[in-house]
Amino acid sequence: MPHWISKLYWQGCAFALAAEGLGLHWGARLALALCAMQVAHAFARHRRPGALPVQVRLAFLLLFAAGAAVPALAWLHGLQFLGVNVLLVADYCVLARTLTLLPWNRSAALSPALIRAVFTLPPGPGSVAERLRIAPARER
Repeated sequence: MPHWISKLYWQGCAFALAAEGLGLHWGARLALALCAMQVAHAFARHRRPGALPVQVRLAFLLLFAAGAAVPALAWLHGLQFLGVNVLLVADYCVLARTLTLLPWNRSAALSPALIRAVFTLPPGPGSVAERLRIAPARER
């Protein structure tokens, strides 16, 4: 999806999470709706659930749903708010980098050096896996 549309979705999520954090009940519903729309949009664009942009948005949605359904996990929303704002300000997505390390998203062996490389690679165009050349063979 175009970068500016993705930024709008994430900005809307940040706004909705802030509203929820301030005790406005519509914030959680808006965040849930935006997350679901974002998953659908990413899936329509990439046409496969294994695409990293789809995985990131689905994981974000599932984390949000878990935080909404289980009161003991409500702290996840604060973490998501922080993560979304880091993404918006620095173009650095911790969730995408974490998901890049899952076995089905990389071809290289998991090692401390790989973990360090994934999390310290500066933001830039393209996915982290492509830039580090660790994308699964089926995607190269």
